Amino acid sequence: MRQICSKKVLQISHSRIRHMFNLTKQYSDAVYLCIDEPDFSTPSFIIEKAYEEVKNGFTHYTPNAGILELREAISEEVKSVFHWTEPRIKGHFVICFLDFLLERILESKLKRTHLSASPQQIRETLNSMNFAEVKIKKSKFFIKTKSDSLGNKILRLLHIKPPKNVTLINELSL
Repeated sequence: MRQICSKKVLQISHSRIRHMFNLTKQYSDAVYLCIDEPDFSTPSFIIEKAYEEVKNGFTHYTPNAGILELREAISEEVKSVFHWTEPRIKGHFVICFLDFLLERILESKLKRTHLSASPQQIRETLNSMNFAEVKIKKSKFFIKTKSDSLGNKILRLLHIKPPKNVTLINELSL
């Protein structure tokens, strides 16, 4: 067999990132937060915009701090919601990151049980799990406003007993 690389090249060890990635393959419950393939095609408007940017010479890595125009646009978007205080913006990003983690963990757990659901389907299901609080005489109740099979599967995966359609408020606890 013909050797393609020199002996010196073959002695170079893998990067720590590659090492960690290989380690995760040993665990069935590992959740990949980086290298993955999406379960959808790239929308055509994104392909067209990327092609246009490449034609205009935008072919280099972004600065470490990010693209100034993008950071400014995000700041303007967040400003109206959080009144532009640093703790609130940091809190918002922490919540978004936790949401991302929850979606990825649920996606991974669903795949392991041979139930596939895209991040969008998971997000829509979680957003649809609502309760209305109702007071009748002196008792307070939660009424489940919507339920679907994916929601019930997610609750079972998390070892949470799906609530009844109508539940006394003191019966519902985490």
